[in-house]
Amino acid sequence: MTNSNSFRQDSWEKGSQFENYVETILFPKSLYKLLHKTNDYTQNAQRYVDSSQKPDFKFKCLTTGTEFWVEAKYRSKSYNNKYELLSEQQFGLFPKMLEDGEKICIALGYGGSAEEPGHVAIIPMPEVKSRFIKPTTLANYKCQKDSFQSYQLEELFRNTLASDIELNEPTQLTGKEDEYKPIKKKNKNIKAVVVVLALLALASTFYFINTFNEAAVPSSKEIIKKNVIRYYDAVNSNDYNTMLTILNPMIKHWYGQINIPSSQIVKSAKQTLAKKVMTESIVDVESIDVIPQTDGRYLVKFLMVYKKEHSLGEESQKTNLKMLTYWTSDYKLEYISEIRL
Repeated sequence: MTNSNSFRQDSWEKGSQFENYVETILFPKSLYKLLHKTNDYTQNAQRYVDSSQKPDFKFKCLTTGTEFWVEAKYRSKSYNNKYELLSEQQFGLFPKMLEDGEKICIALGYGGSAEEPGHVAIIPMPEVKSRFIKPTTLANYKCQKDSFQSYQLEELFRNTLASDIELNEPTQLTGKEDEYKPIKKKNKNIKAVVVVLALLALASTFYFINTFNEAAVPSSKEIIKKNVIRYYDAVNSNDYNTMLTILNPMIKHWYGQINIPSSQIVKSAKQTLAKKVMTESIVDVESIDVIPQTDGRYLVKFLMVYKKEHSLGEESQKTNLKMLTYWTSDYKLEYISEIRL
């Protein structure tokens, strides 16, 4: 085997290992449905498949129904203090997919090994302005090396960082930038102007710091919205421990039942799973409406599709629901009812 073939084979193996990490660890089947997986190196070596130009995966979030693409990249180390995110071909194609309304992100593993990367970053494609990214910028996108939750997914595509991912390429000079133009006459009020400008700059700095701090602290509505998504993530993936952290210890109203402990709700969920009844709750994230109440609680309304099937392969029964829930002042779910639409 030639050196070039050996390098290509090693690169493919690392890529395949990290793709498996992305598919099984970051976006597991308990939380995401796999809609598309791009052909691998061995398939394309026999006959190139045109769809291989697309990102590696397309997933659908089981909780929110959001569909999105993921390009998996693993880099053992940086080169010239930069990590390569995309090939030239991908850097040309992916923006066109964004224009068509597709959601795309890049899952970059770096350091460690392809099977167990030292760090993981999830970068939304709209913020990618270059094929490369510096480690200092990459730090803004680092995430836990665990399942990427649906509330994180919603934040990823809803929010964008102020900083762009760029290489800061040198700008083209016109030749006039360095021209020296002497000041012919000093302004006698220049000291006063400098003082005023300094005060304005200082005031602006304080304003920016206060604004930034306020923006950095999530509001009550944002926390509750995140908890709604986290709860149904846990329900869909049978994560009973997370369910218990979100449920109030004593539930005032649970689909007609009054004053029952949260442990009883989890027990019922386990019994449903034991009967091999498969359920799925898909929340319409955009419909979540959080309304503060005078007693400190929160009324939260949202739309949801509930799916249920009794055996594998059976066509699921779908029910469109309007959910009415109440949350305590410390953001625990204590009341839930539904209206069938």
